[in-house]
Amino acid sequence: APRDPVVRVALGVCLAEQGRMSEAMMQFRRAVEYADDDVIAALLLQNALSEHEEGSEAQDLYQDIYKR
Repeated sequence: APRDPVVRVALGVCLAEQGRMSEAMMQFRRAVEYADDDVIAALLLQNALSEHEEGSEAQDLYQDIYKR
């Protein structure tokens, strides 16, 4: 699997648009792992977590993003 965070974000967005949120979150997580300074990937993951009722993890990620 590619280690390019842009590819992971694009795939995550496509999966999210199809309603495949668990798979989308996995792609957003990988993007954040590969480029931890990618605020867009982190925000997409945070949004997906919020929509998927992973509130505490989403809040932790939001705090981390805010510190960047």
